Amino acid sequence: MKNMTSENKNLQRAYFSTIKPALSLYIFIGLIQSCAAFLVTVLIGEFFTIHFHSHSSKGRLLQLFGIKLHTLYAFFLLFIALLLIRTLFEFLERWISYRQGELYAKHIREKIFLKQISWSQEKFQQRHFGKYLLRYTNDMKSMQNYLTKGIMGGIKDGCFVLMGFVLLWMIHHLLAIYLLIMTVIIMAVIFIISKLQKKRISNSRNERSKLLAFVTRTFHRHKSIKEKSREEVAEQRFNGMSNLLYTANMSNNQFDSVLQALLTLLQYSIIGILLWLMSLSSSSIDRTDALVFILITLLMISPMKRLLKVPSVINKGKISLGKINEIINSSINLTQADQVVVAGNDKNNIILDA
Repeated sequence: MKNMTSENKNLQRAYFSTIKPALSLYIFIGLIQSCAAFLVTVLIGEFFTIHFHSHSSKGRLLQLFGIKLHTLYAFFLLFIALLLIRTLFEFLERWISYRQGELYAKHIREKIFLKQISWSQEKFQQRHFGKYLLRYTNDMKSMQNYLTKGIMGGIKDGCFVLMGFVLLWMIHHLLAIYLLIMTVIIMAVIFIISKLQKKRISNSRNERSKLLAFVTRTFHRHKSIKEKSREEVAEQRFNGMSNLLYTANMSNNQFDSVLQALLTLLQYSIIGILLWLMSLSSSSIDRTDALVFILITLLMISPMKRLLKVPSVINKGKISLGKINEIINSSINLTQADQVVVAGNDKNNIILDA
């Protein structure tokens, strides 16, 4: 296991070292887009300051960016400019993310195909076709998500949330601390659940692999099955494996349901608790500051939800990476798991060919 983990890391480092410029550009664009997003939110509060001639801490926040507004005309010009900047950088950010995800999947599937096409016939027949096919479908998607939503998305959303907490700290220290504590507690719970879910993700994929392999073999022997009237036997075998896949999927879905419920709890409980804290006399927060504080918090909710999904995305990606690495670094000897699979294949073949 340690050797496999080391090989996984080496495979990641070898590829990531080739895309450092793209990753750096992605992070830079993400930071610009984050600044534009927060500035738009702060400007909404600044509108009330200019229009109603009130005072708040937004002046300090805008001055950090060298911005001073005195008229509504200047406000709307800046507002439109920031929206255009955010739209442009949102497009660039997503395009880079999609492109790097596709390049990553292309890089891996080409390595897998080159490795497998060079195998001997004996080596190729050691495992059922289902495992080979899943490497090019489900595992490719998991690897794309691992890079785009796990690594790149995690860095982008992490920077966004960090910037948000800095702005909230500047508006109101105590409320920002309360928000940070709530976020850390929920993140710890979700991280624990994601660790427990890892085994169930693996079980679900293994059962799907077995079912796909069985379908492939059965259709390949369709003529023989019809001639020997073995349709009922094939159906019973398929239904049994389908039930196992259903059970494995539902076990995994239970954890996904808990995670989604916790994310919903995060969104509404944070806003509710913040509103309750603001209602206390000890909070002493200006009404315009309170509005901007809530708006920034709402803006941070979606990145925080995506950030909380990162452990699950990373888990799925690591499982796929481990399976792919088994092929890329494969040897002639069968592992214990492969021996079980081969035995199962032989059993299925006997049942269908009987």
